[in-house]
Amino acid sequence: MDGLEKKTKDLIRGLFLIVLFYCIVMKLDLVRRILGMIYSAAAPLIYGCMVAFVLNLIVNFLEKGMKGKLWNNRAVKRGVSITVSIVLLVGIITILCMCLVPEVVNSTRQLGERVPVLMEQALEFGERHLGVPENAIEKIKDIKISGDMLEQMVGLIENQSVMAAIRKGGSFVTNFITVLADFGIGFFFAFYLLMRKEELASQAVRLIKVYLPRKMGEKVLHLAKMTNQVYAGFISGQCVDAIILGMMMTLVMLIFRLSYPVLIGVIVAVTALVPVVGAFIGCIVGMFLLFIESPVGAVTFLVLFLVIQQIDNKLIYPHVVGSAVGLPSIWIFAAIIVGGKISGVAGMFLGIPFAALLYTLIKEDVHRREGQRS
Repeated sequence: MDGLEKKTKDLIRGLFLIVLFYCIVMKLDLVRRILGMIYSAAAPLIYGCMVAFVLNLIVNFLEKGMKGKLWNNRAVKRGVSITVSIVLLVGIITILCMCLVPEVVNSTRQLGERVPVLMEQALEFGERHLGVPENAIEKIKDIKISGDMLEQMVGLIENQSVMAAIRKGGSFVTNFITVLADFGIGFFFAFYLLMRKEELASQAVRLIKVYLPRKMGEKVLHLAKMTNQVYAGFISGQCVDAIILGMMMTLVMLIFRLSYPVLIGVIVAVTALVPVVGAFIGCIVGMFLLFIESPVGAVTFLVLFLVIQQIDNKLIYPHVVGSAVGLPSIWIFAAIIVGGKISGVAGMFLGIPFAALLYTLIKEDVHRREGQRS
């Protein structure tokens, strides 16, 4: 009788899931709108959780070194560690901006000065090697933008297009201010989460044990613990590896007297946060900046980058990131592609630890099932 009741419950549960899936598929637009409304309403809390997760890595590191009578009071210890973590994070972002902005302005100015020279060189190359007639070259050199041409170009812009551009600009500013406000609220929420993280974790565990069956509750807790370990290890390791890679790139560029060492080093470090393919994006940007000034410098930079990338992949990355991403290479590329398709750069960044978590869970389940059959 108990077996029949279990089969009946399983049948009802299966039918309910099928109907729910059918409703979601048929009303997908409505589901998206509802999820969008929920996300908009909960955005400050989501940002706060993200900030708290990142800051918690720094807080844990700092609190390990806070020993002695001064730090016996847990509230004082926690408050100081959180404050220092926030100052460090904001300071790092500020330093990056201070390094990038002047270099970007300087690079833009130099690029503007180099454009006429590059045009001259391109025309000479076309004349010598591509057989472009000399009179055509002269006509191209004589082309100048006159006042009448500018008036005609301005006349092509309709009032409605201008108004649409103004509306889009206003919408962008509004969205930007909204995101900043959400992050501001998120920082306060993150501070609260970090101050009471042990208490909140204990409450969550109690809720899971009370409202879920014992086996399911154990699985949920195991999944939560593993998720925290994988993502914490991956994010901290990836950040450290990106910083090391950027510093190595800057140092080598200074030794070889290449232009824009700080700018390109920061770009490589930031793009290297996206595993595997990110640093190569920084390499392409760096080669473009150097090619404008010197093609030989761009080739030299490419060779140096490939050497440093190999050193990082073979020696530094495995030790820094460790076993947090224990995936075969083929699954790493698959995670990057799928994550990028789903959610752009954020999907590429978070796709690998998610795939690593899924890979670990499947491996555990396979071992468990093999043990039951033997």
